[in-house]
Amino acid sequence: MKKDETANPISTQKKKAQYPNNILIIGFKINFRFLGYYCEQEIDLMAGEIAINSDEDKIIYDYGKWLREAKGIVDHHVGHCLIDFSAQKS
Repeated sequence: MKKDETANPISTQKKKAQYPNNILIIGFKINFRFLGYYCEQEIDLMAGEIAINSDEDKIIYDYGKWLREAKGIVDHHVGHCLIDFSAQKS
């Protein structure tokens, strides 16, 4: 588990692709990430946000950020499964 505002490297890559002219791009910072390790690589399994006594705007922003991170994690896993599946078919 990583905590204290870490950024998922996959979301950082996707954000860099969106803004190619900007050099200092970092993905959305998430409060914690549960990680697995496969072939000596970190694999995101889950991301989360924690808020104490937040107003509605902060909750909506955090929820949106969490959804984007969750989508990135799922997309990454599905992409790898498709690559592995197509390699097995060949």
